[in-house]
Amino acid sequence: MDEHGITITQFGVLEMLDHLGPLPLKTIGEKILLSSSNLVTVVDNLEKSGLVVRKKHLQDRRSILVTLTDKGKKTIQPIFNSHLSKLSEAFSILDEEEQKLLGDLCKKLGNNQTKKSK
Repeated sequence: MDEHGITITQFGVLEMLDHLGPLPLKTIGEKILLSSSNLVTVVDNLEKSGLVVRKKHLQDRRSILVTLTDKGKKTIQPIFNSHLSKLSEAFSILDEEEQKLLGDLCKKLGNNQTKKSK
């Protein structure tokens, strides 16, 4: 992340928006476990860099959607691809069965975390 000039938290926000599309601030904070004040700072900095924009949520006027800009998409995609390549290399020491088990365990942990945040 450092070589691209973004923090790990900024990466998390950009990656989430790239894969899930526009999201309310609250949802982003819940998914990456950030307090609202920290999240606002992260999104402020991403917005200043032209990587995201805030838009009013059409269905819920109390909510603000965060959306990737074209610059944000162009920025996150090579960073994500590089990150994915490094992860693939790191996990290559596991055989197929071990990778499946790890994936299942991560899903179980993630689902439990989602239940706790509701």
